[in-house]
Amino acid sequence: MCEEYFRDMLSDKLEYEKYKFYSAEEFLQDDFFIQSMIHPSDDSVLFWNEAIAQDIIDKEEYAVAHLFICSSQEKRERITQEEMFDLWEDIELRNKDFLKKKEQRLNIYYSISAVIAVLLACGFLFFQPIFFPLDLRSAIEHIDVVDSTSSDIKLILADNKTLSLVGQEADILYNEKGIEINNQETDIKNTQLTSRGAIAYNQLVVPVGKRSMLTLTDGSKIWVNSGTRVVYPVFFDKKKREVFVDGEIFLDVYPMKRKPFIVKTKDHQLEVLGTSFNLTAYERDTVQNIVLVSGSLKVKSQNKKEIVLSPNEMYTYSNGIRQVKTINVEEYISWRNGIYQYQSEQLGIILTRLSRYYGKEINYTDDVSHLRFSGKLDLKDDLSVILKGIATTAPIAYESRSGKYMISKK
Repeated sequence: MCEEYFRDMLSDKLEYEKYKFYSAEEFLQDDFFIQSMIHPSDDSVLFWNEAIAQDIIDKEEYAVAHLFICSSQEKRERITQEEMFDLWEDIELRNKDFLKKKEQRLNIYYSISAVIAVLLACGFLFFQPIFFPLDLRSAIEHIDVVDSTSSDIKLILADNKTLSLVGQEADILYNEKGIEINNQETDIKNTQLTSRGAIAYNQLVVPVGKRSMLTLTDGSKIWVNSGTRVVYPVFFDKKKREVFVDGEIFLDVYPMKRKPFIVKTKDHQLEVLGTSFNLTAYERDTVQNIVLVSGSLKVKSQNKKEIVLSPNEMYTYSNGIRQVKTINVEEYISWRNGIYQYQSEQLGIILTRLSRYYGKEINYTDDVSHLRFSGKLDLKDDLSVILKGIATTAPIAYESRSGKYMISKK
């Protein structure tokens, strides 16, 4: 019955526009909506996901209706066909009653609550109080962190499908059709949302020694450096664009005046409308910095006053201390082109960056870490060549053992 029902509805090319101005009450009086919530199919899930993604329907009204019918999950034991039949007939009868009485919203809520009681009585559903999309930070906490020791770049989709991308670099592009990887189309469609219509998140994990380029659905481009994790929604919310970063990225934001782009890290929130900047915010590092290349950028940290950056300024955060200074931005963004520039930088920081970039373990003694250096490194060179070059201009020595490097002071 259910499969035939959906085939009939979808074969008639049901117009999305029909639901454009629907209230919660009207959703709850619609046979197709109720049936697709109770007995979802691939077609019905795709239908509602598209309506949400394209902002065709009022998501708040949809959410209210969805909450009463689908704020739950299936039990391990599936409902029998006979129980489904009885359940659907009960809902249809109550739905006809809605059309006759057209009572106020409160009465509708009471009626739908009764429907839910029927669902519970059938052993079909158990109640969950929250349907509404998760906050980004909350969503991140529910996403498994991929093993950082993996040698491959990993793209984890909202349906938990994981793609391992072989090679030093990966170019990932979201377009109208789906996802392209290294200029090759895939069979992955960007309509892969959760089966219940909530906001779903993908994540890109770039291990040490690798890099990636990520183009999001809005056209914003993210250069992702080694040892970095980026979490982002399959589709952006209609009021804001929001991603989470643990690591280092260079971001070129596509300008949308009414839809700010927000980058969240463990300690900060960055808000932009259209700009380009470099963010270094590895959760395990004590020093984080933000370098603004163009546009303007608002930086918020926990319990601190908002700071607005101008081009060629760098915001630094270390041990709870914030600082803003004017810098040469090229020194901080040249890694995109395989160049590492540094000016009076601590050797410990330099070696940590080289370790991430090359994916090699570099150990050093405490008396080495605070030495300061200025220079320019070509990251296309072998790591041994780079370390040898540093050693010729500094009072240090290095040795290699089983692929690991040890740096000590002469």
